[in-house]
Amino acid sequence: MKCLVCEGKNDLTFFEEALSNTFRKKDFPVHNSMDDFYNLFRSKFHPFYSEQHDCVIYGEGGKRKLFVNVMIPLVNEVFGRQDFNKQDHHRFFVVVDADGVNPSELCAKYYKAIVHTIKSKKIKRFSCKASKDKTCFDFFSPSDTRCRCFVKTSHIPISLERELISKGFERKIHENREKVFTDLQSLPIHEALENLASRLELSVKQLIQMSVSEGWFENDFWYQEINRDLESYFFN
Repeated sequence: MKCLVCEGKNDLTFFEEALSNTFRKKDFPVHNSMDDFYNLFRSKFHPFYSEQHDCVIYGEGGKRKLFVNVMIPLVNEVFGRQDFNKQDHHRFFVVVDADGVNPSELCAKYYKAIVHTIKSKKIKRFSCKASKDKTCFDFFSPSDTRCRCFVKTSHIPISLERELISKGFERKIHENREKVFTDLQSLPIHEALENLASRLELSVKQLIQMSVSEGWFENDFWYQEINRDLESYFFN
């Protein structure tokens, strides 16, 4: 199974649209329900399998400490399966808002948190090692290292909402630009996104879908990098 984990409902909508448009992948979306996500691993009769989805996308609702509160429990669930064996290589692709922080610094923090959690919770099912640049984490069974679960990370420089507002303003606002810019700057980020969508007579979901279908971010390095990672993730 291949799973994409992102930070919220807007990110989930964005990557649903990106996977469908760019990679022609059929996804199974889950928003902010760990129980629903666990059910994917617990039943071979889940719609994910019967409807032949290519991947599942989980939008985790903006929880803090994503690796401790979300990824470790999910990896633990994978290794807890009765039928988990050397032929199972589950893969998670995690997209995180960097909030202006250097991704290398963030990846080092993720690994530190993973190692600390495994030790402090005395987890025996799996251990973890990181790639040299700390962008990929390899979870493996100490008793049989052929049993593995891979977690690859990628980052949006600030947040998806800020990128959408910036690009949407640049591309779609042509009148009273100074006032609109001041108004958007004065609002909390999610309200600002709603305000921009309303000015364009769209819902936030429609604005997000438009950003993908019209290729707003095609020339942005962060988007190109995520697409390269996704292509490698799905086709290797």
